[in-house]
Order: sequence, then C-alpha cells, then structure tokens
Amino acid sequence: MTKALDDLAADLSNAFTGDLAHLRDRLVFGHREDSLSLADILTAERQAAIVDAFCREHGQTPALAVMSIWSKWYFGMVLPPYISANIVLGRMPACGVDDIRLVLQPDCKISAAVVTGTIPVQALPLPGCALEPLVDRLVAPFIERYHQQTGVTRRVLWSNAGTLIEGVVRHLEKIGCSADLIAACDAYLARTHLADGTRNQLHLPVVYLDMPGESGRRRRVCCLRYMLPDEKLCCACPRDGTAAKIKAHMRALEGAAL
Repeated sequence: MTKALDDLAADLSNAFTGDLAHLRDRLVFGHREDSLSLADILTAERQAAIVDAFCREHGQTPALAVMSIWSKWYFGMVLPPYISANIVLGRMPACGVDDIRLVLQPDCKISAAVVTGTIPVQALPLPGCALEPLVDRLVAPFIERYHQQTGVTRRVLWSNAGTLIEGVVRHLEKIGCSADLIAACDAYLARTHLADGTRNQLHLPVVYLDMPGESGRRRRVCCLRYMLPDEKLCCACPRDGTAAKIKAHMRALEGAAL
C-alpha cells in the first residue's frame, strides 16, 4: 500500500469507534486472494449460486427478489464506511466501482469490501457534498451494470441505494457529525435535478409520514422483499397500506415548492 493509504487506514481505524465501531472491519486494504470483482459476481454462474444459497435459507424466491436483496447487502456493506469517512475525515479511498472487490461468505453474503491497495486517497471536493463522488463513481455505475446483468430495475436499485444512504446520513446526524456536511447531503437528496440538468435518481428516496405510535419512515419504491415465502415486509415498505399517504405527501411537497 502507499503511505497515503496506510495513513488513511489508520485514521479510519481511529474514527470508526463508539457509534461507528460497526464499520471498522468493513473495508480491507491490500490484496485478498479470495476477493471477487463485480464482474466476477455478476456472471450467470455466480448469480445462480447466490439465488441457490438464498433459497436454501429462506425458501423458493424469485431470482429478481433475491438479486434486489443482494444489492441491498452490497450497498449496506460498502456505502456506510465511505459516506462516514468522507463526512468524518473529509477524505476516503478511491470509490470507483472497479476499485472495490468483495469477499463472500459460503451463503453469498458479503464479509468485507477490499479496496485496491495502489489507489491514492481522494479528498472531498469543497464546496460539495460527501455523496457526490460516491454517486458518480460507485452507485451509478454499479446500478447500470447490475441492472444489465440481473434484470432488477434501475428504479428498484436506486431506491435500495437511496434508502440506505438516507439512513446513514440520519445516523451521522444523530451522533453529532458536522451539521453543514449533513445539510449538504440532505440538500442533495432533496434536489429533483442535478447541476447538469439530469434527473436526480436519489431524489427523496424515503418520506416521513405522520403515523402516531410507529415509525413513519417509508421508502417510495418497494425492494421486492414481499416476494419471499414468508411474505413479510421490510420496516420501511410502502406496501403496508401507506402508498396513498406517500403519494399525498409527495404532492404536498411538490405544491409547496411551486
């Protein structure tokens, strides 16, 4: 590894304590013989293995639902340490989709993300949002490749990413991270369009409904969890009878913006 990466690895180890201790072992720097690239994982053979392993544990489940859930595992493993590093330290390892390799467990869940050892450290652009480099270099290319190879719709994949990202931002806000950087992330998620005029695929991935006695946090697009044999819904599922409330909430927001 380069000295810059050595220093970053040490800084991450020091930063990922207390409320961020769960992120400490997510990123591995250096070479791992057992790591796989995204291209390795998206082969037909590997996808079949992922679906087979999932069905052995959860019962017969459509491949689209399995691969949607696997994308949530990917985002859940990779994005929290990167977002946290950029907000807490102001820098992070290279975040290109091909800069990250994965170590899979026998059940095809992800045990670690391996960052290529020779990649230099990238700084958070100022002024800017900690999410922008991740979206441009990691999330968007991942979603495009994943959609092409698995058939899971881009809409579902962007929702999977956005729901996770918004949750990480809320956690970082709760533990007292920079209010300015948190506000920049919230502003990014609130935009309907990006600076170049293209639609923001992460626009308000979740909404907060007024639901006394329970969490009103709801994602706007279903992750397909309902297709599992147990037919349970995730805690933020819009299929729990709140879809009409979500649409009304969005109409109210759009009206307020006029």
